[in-house]
Amino acid sequence: MLGLVIIPNKDHERENAQRTADIINGIHIGEKLIPWKAVCFANLCVTVEKSGNVRVSRHDRCQFCEQEYPIPQAWEISFRVRR
Repeated sequence: MLGLVIIPNKDHERENAQRTADIINGIHIGEKLIPWKAVCFANLCVTVEKSGNVRVSRHDRCQFCEQEYPIPQAWEISFRVRR
């Protein structure tokens, strides 16, 4: 899996949540913007609630990806892995 984004299903709720969450270029964690490429690469699960709140968790990456495609340090992605 290369990341996962969960957004509300109803059109109106989805559009409002995306606008409120400001997720066009990536996700904001504190003052930092994590681009979508990093979200996918790090195998993050992003849940956008209909209120616009964003929850992020991280899932394991396969052993091959961990060895061959390490996460760039510049991205400073430090989420606990969800098991």
